[in-house]
Amino acid sequence: RIAITNVFARVSPLDKLRLVSAFEKRHAIVAMTGDGINDSAALQQAHIGISVGSGHDIAKESSDLVLLDGNFASIVDAISGGRRIYDNIRKVLMFLLYGSLTEVLIIVVALALGFPLPLLPAQILWVNIITDTFPAMAFIFEPGEPETMSEKPRSPKESLFNRMAWEMLIVGGTVNATLLLSLFWWYAVHLQNLALGRSVVFVGLGAFVIGISLALKSFRRSIVRTNIFSNIPLLISLVGVIALYGVAFYVPLISSLLHTVLLPMHALGAVFSLVIVNIFVVELIELRHRK
Repeated sequence: RIAITNVFARVSPLDKLRLVSAFEKRHAIVAMTGDGINDSAALQQAHIGISVGSGHDIAKESSDLVLLDGNFASIVDAISGGRRIYDNIRKVLMFLLYGSLTEVLIIVVALALGFPLPLLPAQILWVNIITDTFPAMAFIFEPGEPETMSEKPRSPKESLFNRMAWEMLIVGGTVNATLLLSLFWWYAVHLQNLALGRSVVFVGLGAFVIGISLALKSFRRSIVRTNIFSNIPLLISLVGVIALYGVAFYVPLISSLLHTVLLPMHALGAVFSLVIVNIFVVELIELRHRK
């Protein structure tokens, strides 16, 4: 009956519970609104229980969402906020895993090929704990994209890492690791300058943090159509990354601990080119999935 009936009148609390269960058996995602004690069982049973702020305390305790203003239009704002949070969680995880995968690939492949260690433990800690932390936290403040509310609801079976995310991690991480390892081979193995080779990889990972942060600001728009000033904390964190790398190279005590040397212009140009290539790869993957 629920498939052909729009309104059920004078239902009992048990009927409300049966209606919610019937919709769920049809694999529907059910939101139940209510404000009284007799609504609490159905509110608890529904995927999303919604009560109004003026409702009974038992109804509010049984709900997942409380409308403080009593306005059902606020549900739309809540959905928009939920989608924004989901997107930002995905961006944080992709940002962190992208960099970590790159580091793992560089070290594993280098050791397998008999190269010296491309990164020292202190450099790895600097990148993972000091450099990556602030941009990852800043993604929390990323505003929602207008396109999110025009998209169909996500399947509850969909993983946080969809096909685009996995492709971006595997393809992008492999390309980034390959380019960085090539630079390391050129400077550390071919030119026999191990300190410079490690410094190039170290700077490359930092530059990658800046590039991938800007590329991941939006899954639905290209980087040239993204407002980079929409998330000021992210910009501040990226400026902080640059400052921290300045400390790593220009403060003698820190530089000696990290074993860094200043990069010549041709090495800086190579690192900059690597970042451009990495952004281009991410943009291509996003474009393919947008289409």
